[in-house]
Amino acid sequence: MRSIVNIAVAALAASANAQSWSAAPPTPSVSFGIQGDLLGRVPTGLIGFDELQGRTIWPAGAGWVTQNSAVPARQFSTFANSTPQAFVFGGLDATTGNHRNDLWRYEPTLGDWQLMTAGGVGAPGPSPRIGCKAAPMDDSWVLAFFGGSDASGLRGDTWFLLPVTTAAAPPIWTTIPTPAALTPRLGHAMARAPGNKVILFGGDDGTVRGDTWLLQNGWTQHVGLGPPAAADCRMTYDRGRDMTVLVHPNGETWEWNGFVWRRVGASGAPTWTAPALVYTGGQYTAGEVIAAQQDAAGTVVWHYTPSPARWDTTLDSTCHVPGYPELELGAWQRSLPILGQTFHLRVNGAPPTSFVVGAVELASPFPIYAPLGCGCATTLLGIDVVTMLVTGGPGPRDWLLPIVNGPQLLGAALAAQAFVVDGANPCWLMTTQAGELICGL
Repeated sequence: MRSIVNIAVAALAASANAQSWSAAPPTPSVSFGIQGDLLGRVPTGLIGFDELQGRTIWPAGAGWVTQNSAVPARQFSTFANSTPQAFVFGGLDATTGNHRNDLWRYEPTLGDWQLMTAGGVGAPGPSPRIGCKAAPMDDSWVLAFFGGSDASGLRGDTWFLLPVTTAAAPPIWTTIPTPAALTPRLGHAMARAPGNKVILFGGDDGTVRGDTWLLQNGWTQHVGLGPPAAADCRMTYDRGRDMTVLVHPNGETWEWNGFVWRRVGASGAPTWTAPALVYTGGQYTAGEVIAAQQDAAGTVVWHYTPSPARWDTTLDSTCHVPGYPELELGAWQRSLPILGQTFHLRVNGAPPTSFVVGAVELASPFPIYAPLGCGCATTLLGIDVVTMLVTGGPGPRDWLLPIVNGPQLLGAALAAQAFVVDGANPCWLMTTQAGELICGL
């Protein structure tokens, strides 16, 4: 069998940069809160909050501008950001030193924050506290809140803030049980995750934690490898790639794809010290992940270039075997084609009497749709194809495609498709979807 490297030598010109962080020149400093994480997005663009001064922050050119707001000064408050709305919640009152649980929503038409009337269903909601974290799980206005510390100590309660249409309407709070293993804590990170979930990582409950929790219909703990235990990590949801990005105080960058964590080894990253991490795009606009962090020279914005590694279906036409599901080919648990690793593809719907041949070749810029009969088709040219036999048996067939660690494969586009051969079926040669994989680090 020829190496996949051999079929990709001609792809050198298609190579792309690996994942990295790059810094823009420093601009005059702004403070995104005591913990540096009060930055998000509303439909008009990025919006930040300086809780110490009670000032709203906007990007302007290469830098930032600030303006006075109606929110009283405070410390350790929560910036809660759903798809269309931004909230400031709680914190430590800068005048009295008391914990607060007031809720402010940004109103773009006014260019300022409005206090949401206390009371309403579930009032008063979470106890007055500091260090609570919040995140959305989908494109609705619903936000999940967890943890922090109030006058009695660390908190481990979970709350949802439900949609309201006006500041005059009282906030609607509801609470759900929290598992005992999800301990009360500070310094945890929360963000939206793929699959319309919330992901929570780490924090400090007296011990620095490295656990990962997912919230959808209640909390469930992810068991598996993940980032090193830490407090004050930062996470944000990359809508364009349907991925959650985490930056770690040790300088590492991690991604959660909905099933597993992966340390991506992004070059150029600084030592992260309380950055604000945010995805700049909206629901219908493209964007990028940036990190805004203060240093001695001012506020530095770091831009994240993710790995080019991806898998996309290019031909969704599949054969239908009577009595069996349609033949499907997909990346198992959103596996990525990473150089030096095994790319895990899975074929569903193959008859138990069949055998499966996986095929991959250098992708053509002009793919040819070739019908094979019985509703089956191939887009592979077969000029320089590499094939590998997938072992038989009932149930899904796992195709483990080794991606060699060859630099000429970085950013290269390869075409992949699986062929199912079953002499007991009228359509003895059947095909799955075809896909294109882009190799990355």
